[in-house]
Amino acid sequence: MKIRDKGKRKLKKKVKLLTERIKCGKITSREAKKYLCGHLGYLKIANTYALENKLFYKE
Repeated sequence: MKIRDKGKRKLKKKVKLLTERIKCGKITSREAKKYLCGHLGYLKIANTYALENKLFYKE
C-alpha cells in the first residue's frame, strides 16, 4: 500500500509545524506524538520506509 501525494504533503506540513512548536516551547514532544499517532499508525501498514527516514531521522 502506498500513501497518496496529498497525504504525504499533509504529513510533512504537520511534522514541520509540530517541530517548530516544540522548538518554541509551546508543546512537548510527548504532546506532539499524540497529534501524530494516527499518521504513525498509517505509516506502519504502508510502504513508507524512505518517507519515515526522511521525516523523522534527520542527522
